[in-house]
Amino acid sequence: MPYDLCGIQPEPIYQDFGGWERPTAGCTKPEELPMQFVEFLRFIEASLETRVGFVSNGPGREQLLEMN
Repeated sequence: MPYDLCGIQPEPIYQDFGGWERPTAGCTKPEELPMQFVEFLRFIEASLETRVGFVSNGPGREQLLEMN
């Protein structure tokens, strides 16, 4: 934990998301990602107040997707 959070009691946020049925490893473009996956990314962006620029969907360099 960062030192500046000492003494603060953070409140967890619980959110349910639908799962996706197929692996993302075969996706080569952001448009190919399952909608449920994209909705999860949008939640992360909203929560962190920052844009997700890249998604890694596997160990290969070609599996790094630049998000729009």
